[in-house]
Parts: sequence; C-alpha cells; structure tokens
Amino acid sequence: MTMGIGVVADKLGMAASAIRYYEEIGLLGDVPRVGGCRRFDSALVQRLRLIRLLGDSGFSLEEARLLMSDSSPGRGDSRELGRRKLTEIEAQMQRLEVARAVVEWGLRCQCATFGECTCEIHEVMSTPSLGK
Repeated sequence: MTMGIGVVADKLGMAASAIRYYEEIGLLGDVPRVGGCRRFDSALVQRLRLIRLLGDSGFSLEEARLLMSDSSPGRGDSRELGRRKLTEIEAQMQRLEVARAVVEWGLRCQCATFGECTCEIHEVMSTPSLGK
C-alpha cells in the first residue's frame, strides 16, 4: 500500500514542502508517481523517519546523505561520521541527564528563586561536561 505526500506528512508530523525538498536534493531517491502524484511506500516512509531522527540528533542534511549512502565507496567516511556523531550524542545525553536533574530538583526545591538557592544542585550544574 502506498500513501500520498499529504498523508505521509501528517503521519510523520513533517511539512510536505520538506519532503519535496528531501526528494529534490536526493535524500529520497526517485519517488514513484501515479498520475503525477508522489506515492510513498513503507520503505520511503521509514527513510523519512530516519532523516527526521538524524536531523533531530544534530546531523546536517549532507551528513544524513553520507550516513544513508547505499554505495560501498566512501562507506568508511560514513562510519567515521557515525562514530563522531555518536560521541556528540552521548555528550548531549549527559547534558540532558543533568538538565533533567535540575528540573526535577526545581520542582522539589523550596528556595524562593534559583539565584538564592544554596542546594547541592549547583554542584551538579558545575560539572565540566556542561560547558561543551
């Protein structure tokens, strides 16, 4: 079963214009058409999900293209990119864990304002990894 671009856009929470752009720059390959209308199968929908996930994870569209490259030449480049991005994602996850701790603390803290607070959360926030 295939879907039109509007259905896919709604399903994925993406703008149809973004999907058309991804096709234009070659991230989707040739999208089949029926009667001039784009038709997306489950493989193309999964590819769009991956593009969005990569974007949400800090990959540029060019980096997404490299990572999703189906050709064997240059595969080493995509693996190196993957390793580098994995390091960045892990650092981001550490910062998010600290951010979660701060928000959870803030919900429990009885101090009038953050600036007046003398709680131990300030020690957590002074972690060197937060400066990255």
